[in-house]
Amino acid sequence: MPEWASSWVDDFLIVPLVLSLAGWIQSAFILRKPYYWKKSAVVGTALFFGIAFELIIPNYNQAFTSDKMDILVYLLGAFAFYLIQTFVKKRIE
Repeated sequence: MPEWASSWVDDFLIVPLVLSLAGWIQSAFILRKPYYWKKSAVVGTALFFGIAFELIIPNYNQAFTSDKMDILVYLLGAFAFYLIQTFVKKRIE
């Protein structure tokens, strides 16, 4: 696996995975209907991960390395998630 892939695939996938799991829990147990994330929540989640794991935590834990490019990758994953969610929503409705 290329080095860029091993360092960015997890950052690209974390926002879609977290939002998919949280949305599934909302749909299955709370709302009992499909749940779709607002754009602001998707972007906010990506920014939260970026700020927490790239700016704050590396200052307190040497096991974490700060890479500002990862913030862009979190946002790209969020963008892909939002596009797919919008496509699925339009197909269902």
